[in-house]
Amino acid sequence: MEGILFPKGVVEGREGLKEYQDRGGYEALAKALKGNPEDVVRVVTDAGLRGHGGAGFPTGRSGHSPRKPPSSRAIW
Repeated sequence: MEGILFPKGVVEGREGLKEYQDRGGYEALAKALKGNPEDVVRVVTDAGLRGHGGAGFPTGRSGHSPRKPPSSRAIW
């Protein structure tokens, strides 16, 4: 993967992917991928994160919306 991220090698003074992972990089992602999706949505909701769109929509709500079952109502 470093060949893709850093095709000419790592710039001096900058860390590569391995160094980032050695100091704990991507641990939260690994934990989230092992967990229950509802728990991940709850953690994001509790954190109060907001989207970068103009409305500042709560990220936890947007992550939860697709998990709700579709409406049984016809919309035509």
